[in-house]
Amino acid sequence: MNYLPQLAYFALLVAATLVVAKLAFDTPKPRARWRIKLLARGAAGGALTCSFGYIVYRLLCPHSFFDEFGGEAWYIVLIAVAIGVIATCVWVEFYQVLKKGVPE
Repeated sequence: MNYLPQLAYFALLVAATLVVAKLAFDTPKPRARWRIKLLARGAAGGALTCSFGYIVYRLLCPHSFFDEFGGEAWYIVLIAVAIGVIATCVWVEFYQVLKKGVPE
């Protein structure tokens, strides 16, 4: 199997993360730093919520994970619960940053 495309995608993802981190911590303006924090938390919360929704959808559809994994499908339920809890924590952080407002 050729892992080169996956490696290139991973390297691009790491590079994008480093650029965002560099912008977040080296930006002199507090307003820009606040916007980047808000964007990062919103993007992470959205991705986790979509992942949680997809897993729940797959659990509830007729050809669910239970058919694929048999007796070990409870691992998938445990993963869904963990993703849901993490997504909730990220959205709480997002709300706290949003409520706190832009620093002066």
